[in-house]
Amino acid sequence: MSDIIKRIVTWSALAHQVDDDRFDRLSHRYTTALFIAATFLTGGKQIIGDRIRCFIPAELSQYHRALYINDYCYISSTYYVSFDDQLPSRSQPRTRQINYYQWVTLFLLVQAILFKVPVTIWRLFCEDIGAHIDNVVKGLREISKDTKTFSLDHRQNNIKALVLCTDRLKLLSLTQNHILLVSIFWLLFL
Repeated sequence: MSDIIKRIVTWSALAHQVDDDRFDRLSHRYTTALFIAATFLTGGKQIIGDRIRCFIPAELSQYHRALYINDYCYISSTYYVSFDDQLPSRSQPRTRQINYYQWVTLFLLVQAILFKVPVTIWRLFCEDIGAHIDNVVKGLREISKDTKTFSLDHRQNNIKALVLCTDRLKLLSLTQNHILLVSIFWLLFL
């Protein structure tokens, strides 16, 4: 249980880092929020209301059969026949197919997740190796303050911590490049 709480706290800490610019925020925050809102809008009727109402003959109008037929109509391609037209025979092709976009909600949710995955992976990598861009920015702000307020030792400690963070970020970048090269090698030659 404590592991779950620790992960939630880490997740919320990762969500409030300031290590991006407005274009990154547009990508991983606002676009994700837009996709999630669209997911709720398109999926609301599918989850809560009646997705579709198919024509059900009177002899099959029992409740459980009606639910089954409506679910079947929803996941399979159907065709439209007006009440004025005659029903086609089984051998005639169904030319007026109706495609229901039942997968749109799922694809919108997947897109929202895919917009959030890169920044989450980046932040988790930074968390694992101890290189926090947020700390680098805070340290630079402290160093740039008036030199009279901070002692020389405090300033040197901040600079050492920043150098350590940037070295770790460089190591992270090299590790990512190495993983990419190995992956390309495996794809091309094996």
